Amino acid sequence: MKPTNLKNKTCGDPIGSDCVIWSGKSLNCISLCKGDSVTEVIYKMATELCNIMDSLNISDYDLECLNISSCNPNIKDLIEILISKICALENIPSTDGQPVSSGNCPTECIVNVAECLRSSKTPDTMLLIDYINFIATILCQTVKDISIIKSSLTSLIDRVNKLESSTGGNTDLSITSSCLIGGPTDLKSLVAELENAFCNFVDIVGTNSEINNAVNTQCDLTNEKQLSGAGVMGTISGWIDNPATISDTVVNAWLTICDIRSAVSNILSTCCAPADCSDLIITPIVSYIAGSPTGTFKVIINGTIPLGFIESAVGSSFIFSDGSSTQTYTDNISGFINQSSGSIFSATGLSTTSNITLTINYTFTKPDGGVCNGSKVITIPQPAACPVISFIPDKTSIDTSFTWPSSTNVTLSIYTASDLVNPVNIKNFTSPVANSVLTHSFTGLNASTQYAFVIQPLGGSPCSPQMSTTLALPCIKPMSISNVGFTPFLT
Repeated sequence: MKPTNLKNKTCGDPIGSDCVIWSGKSLNCISLCKGDSVTEVIYKMATELCNIMDSLNISDYDLECLNISSCNPNIKDLIEILISKICALENIPSTDGQPVSSGNCPTECIVNVAECLRSSKTPDTMLLIDYINFIATILCQTVKDISIIKSSLTSLIDRVNKLESSTGGNTDLSITSSCLIGGPTDLKSLVAELENAFCNFVDIVGTNSEINNAVNTQCDLTNEKQLSGAGVMGTISGWIDNPATISDTVVNAWLTICDIRSAVSNILSTCCAPADCSDLIITPIVSYIAGSPTGTFKVIINGTIPLGFIESAVGSSFIFSDGSSTQTYTDNISGFINQSSGSIFSATGLSTTSNITLTINYTFTKPDGGVCNGSKVITIPQPAACPVISFIPDKTSIDTSFTWPSSTNVTLSIYTASDLVNPVNIKNFTSPVANSVLTHSFTGLNASTQYAFVIQPLGGSPCSPQMSTTLALPCIKPMSISNVGFTPFLT
């Protein structure tokens, strides 16, 4: 092929560049291969040259910060300016106002580490190269962290989208309610119905504090006796010793109700007919009060007043008589029946030598309106003069004797001096002969112990205690060591 724009006539017979083969080395950088035509070689080289010229066109760069004065700078001007700027960097001050050391930058100059990057493990200054590497490391880690955050955020967004697509805050979701509504309903309606039901429940059952107060007001019956069986309530099967919940208290309440019901059922099945006057039992015991003025009596009433029996509003009458004069008092038997303290009466104006008669008249009204009248008569003998007791003490016994002036039965009681309430022994003298000497030996006593002896006529006041002490046991002479064959031993 011959060129069509041939102008040089001195070249002889010209040959087109397409026919000339490149025999040089292949150049991979511009995709030039050995054997390509000269046309292809020149085209590729021209193309690369154009690309280089385009890249070196400084008009494509923002050079405002460099303050280039030339209106049309070329690449040579730009390179010179950059070289000047780099050289000037060797003496530029740090950002915090502290100078860095001069040196051959970037390998030897020292720069200050930014305040936000400092820590206990990071120095305040670094070589410029180290600082660049340090920043690069932080930057890489930041990029990784951002990547992880982006991945997590993507996952969270995906999960949120799934949640929104599944429920989406959609209150029209259909739910089947078996007890509150009794069929399918939407979520909003079900929640409203649940709230309404809960409020009604609280109104009926009470708030948490009200329920706790109710639980805490229970009485502790754990150690109380059962009404219908043996043992205490805590031994009933299922009983909860320390109830703390409504369920615990309901269990104990039902067990208590069952115990009461069983007891009441037993009463109804075994109880006799309504009480009658014969069921009203009045048993008086009368005695003189020791140490009080003569004629002061204590009256104890033992017996039974049936349920529903009401004593006369004016009380019962207590009439003391010595045969020639009387003194009348009123008191309510129902107020002190079966009480050891009894009721005290001071009939001090009566005879001090004659026996006293006490007549008790009482009236009770039954539940059916019937009236029960009764009377009790008791003879109170005058207390005999208290005789002196003669004592013959021994180590474990004391012999006693005293002259009794009347034929009234009498007792002689022995107490330890430290306990005048509980007698050690009592001797009863029955139908004694008046002015006879009554004797008795009290045995089984403790040696060297003081005892108190009290004389008391039947129905009369006790005499003052009289004291006697048992003898001491004899001191036993110690035996000689040689007599018992004692053999000393070495330690």
